[in-house]
Amino acid sequence: MNKHDVVHAIDQDRLSLVLQPVVSTQTHRPVFYEALLRMRTDTGEVKAAADFVAAAEEQNYIHEIDRRALQLAIQLLEQHRAFDLSVNISGLTTADFTWIRMLDELTPDRRMAHRLIVEITETAAIVDINRTLAFVDALRDFGCRIAIDDYGAGHTNFTNLSLIAPNIVKIDQSYVARHAEADARAFIEGVIDLSQTLGFETVAEGVETEASAVGLTEMGATYLQGYLFGAPDVPEVALRGMVDHDRS
Repeated sequence: MNKHDVVHAIDQDRLSLVLQPVVSTQTHRPVFYEALLRMRTDTGEVKAAADFVAAAEEQNYIHEIDRRALQLAIQLLEQHRAFDLSVNISGLTTADFTWIRMLDELTPDRRMAHRLIVEITETAAIVDINRTLAFVDALRDFGCRIAIDDYGAGHTNFTNLSLIAPNIVKIDQSYVARHAEADARAFIEGVIDLSQTLGFETVAEGVETEASAVGLTEMGATYLQGYLFGAPDVPEVALRGMVDHDRS
C-alpha cells in the first residue's frame, strides 16, 4: 500500500477507529477502551493498521495517519462523555510536535485530555529515550496518561521504564499466552512487582482464555485485554451501554 492510497483515504474520510475494552481484573467491566485504526480501501476492503503503518513509517507519511487518529479519538471523547480512550502513536510521532500542537487545539477543555491515554510501544520508546521523555513530559502537561505498549517485545530495561514512569505498562501478549511457563511467569511477575512498587498500573494483553484471566489476576495485573472480553468493534457496538447512558 503506497502513500497515495493512504493519503487519499484520509482525504476521503476512510480512516476510522474500532474499540476494544480493557477490563478490571476484579469486575471484568471496561475501565477504558483502546482505539485501533482501520482503513477502508477504495474497493471497500477494510485494512488493519498493521497492513499499512510499517510502510507509512518507512515512507515518512505516518504523521498524517497519527494526526488523523488523534482527531478521530477526540471526536469520540466529545461524543461520549462516560469513557476513557487510549490511542496508539508511532515512535516517529514522538518527534512530531505538530501532533502536540494539534492536541492543544483539539482539547481547549483539559478535562478531555485527562480522558486520553497515549500508547507508545516499548521498542519505539527506547530508540531515543531523551526524545521520548520530552514528548511524555509534554503529554503530562496536558493531563494525558501514558502507556508503554507491548512491554517485553523489545529490550527496555527496568531503568528506562522507571525514567519514563508511565501510568500503565501493557505486558506483551507473547508472554501472556505463555503465562503458565516458568520463564514467562517470572517475567510477568517481575513487571507487575516493579509496577506496583513504582505506582504503575498493568494491562495483560491478548487474554483469550479463562485460564489466562485467572492466572494474570492471581499474579496481580490491574487490567485484562483480549478477545475473551471483546473483539475490536465499531464504537456504536463497543460502547452500546455507554451510548445508551449518554442519551438518557
